Amino acid sequence: MTNNLIAKPIVKNKFWILESKGEKVATIQANVDGSVNLVSGTIKQLFPSIKILGKEYNIKFNRWTQPKEIKSKSHQAFDIPTSTQPHNVLWNTKHKTAVYTEENNSKSYFCAGHFWVKNGSTFSYYFCPKLILLDRYQYHGPYLTKKEAEEAKQNDFET
Repeated sequence: MTNNLIAKPIVKNKFWILESKGEKVATIQANVDGSVNLVSGTIKQLFPSIKILGKEYNIKFNRWTQPKEIKSKSHQAFDIPTSTQPHNVLWNTKHKTAVYTEENNSKSYFCAGHFWVKNGSTFSYYFCPKLILLDRYQYHGPYLTKKEAEEAKQNDFET
């Protein structure tokens, strides 16, 4: 192995990938007793501790950083956000939004987007309300984001 070795942590204090000039050359695996295994191809070496391994091969260990939260793929119908994976997507011309069912064999339709629906004398916020709610009550929307809906409420209509 070469001199410029960098160990990048994959699992905190348990597993590292050992790289030389950006190329993976080995892995380091921690054992329950504090010893570590250096695995390169079919060769597996046991070391009493991570420090001894580091000194023997002059390995620089990068610090562990918490991985960034992976955003799940957002669901959309006609580029309007939905709360779940949409099925049976249609365009509703009356409400000017996409409508969809949450399951393939469902008969209950939801409206894609963010809405303000009048409940009594005030408007309440809804994300993907049922279509029947918009059929029955006064509403504003659809908006693409909650922020956009909040700004519209402040600027466009009275509560």
